[in-house]
Amino acid sequence: MNTRRLKSSLIGLGCAVLCAANTASAQTPTPETPRVRLEAPEMRFQAKDQGVGILTILMMIVIIGVVVGGNCIPSKRGHQD
Repeated sequence: MNTRRLKSSLIGLGCAVLCAANTASAQTPTPETPRVRLEAPEMRFQAKDQGVGILTILMMIVIIGVVVGGNCIPSKRGHQD
């Protein structure tokens, strides 16, 4: 390794170290917040919530039908080319 290449490598290494040091000094430590244990909410289903599952399944079937139907349309354009 010649002297010129060594100097340029050291200059590049120095620039990299300076950039990394600048980034590390910009990170300020945050004070630790106390940990709070979250409790799961109670699940209370009412009579009006019973139809939500059925509507979700129906919407899923409709969306899947639209996707499959769109894939079934032929892409051949015939004489239009």
